[in-house]
Amino acid sequence: MAPDSHLYEIFMSEPADSKMQIKAGIGQFINFGIFKLKNPDDQPQFLEATAEAIRQISGLPAMPTTHFHRSLDGARAIN
Repeated sequence: MAPDSHLYEIFMSEPADSKMQIKAGIGQFINFGIFKLKNPDDQPQFLEATAEAIRQISGLPAMPTTHFHRSLDGARAIN
């Protein structure tokens, strides 16, 4: 079975000047969401809706930062 690999680019970061660093042992909670799209042609609409949702919750204490990535083939998005 071939590996499930995709190339990604950062689609959106909020706040734009985020200085977040991932380090072991500092008690951070990090959540990775993987979104698999049935139709890669739908990725632009998915990202537009996601960007609007992120703008609405950006800056809330429970959402200090987010970095959203899109796969270049349109099949995935990762937060």
